[in-house]
Amino acid sequence: MSEQNPKYQPGFIAKVFAFLLTLALIAGAFPQVAMAAPAPSTTVTCVKYHNVESGDTLSAISVKYDVSIAELAAANNLQEPYTLFVGQRLCIPGSTTSTTTTTTTSSSKTGWSATRDGNYLVITVTNFPNK
Repeated sequence: MSEQNPKYQPGFIAKVFAFLLTLALIAGAFPQVAMAAPAPSTTVTCVKYHNVESGDTLSAISVKYDVSIAELAAANNLQEPYTLFVGQRLCIPGSTTSTTTTTTTSSSKTGWSATRDGNYLVITVTNFPNK
């Protein structure tokens, strides 16, 4: 008498099915990660657009336009880790209220500027106090 292959013994398929069903029930008993509810629709006003170039990062773009990373991510529906693609067009959010900026030509005023030079952020400070 030859031995039968276990796959073909009566009840093998029923046992496999019962095992898989048990695993599914156990997995269903664990708490599930809640899906985030869709955020209430908010209107984002794009004051500018930025075309992503090679080497751009969300943090560098946020510095360039004086906008927080969170605001940029929300305005462009970006999820962490905030992957950007060359040629991607990003909305630079802002408010529709205009602010008046006055420029002083006095040389005693302390000022600063931040510019990008390749992969470096260059911060220039003028009239830095000696104290």
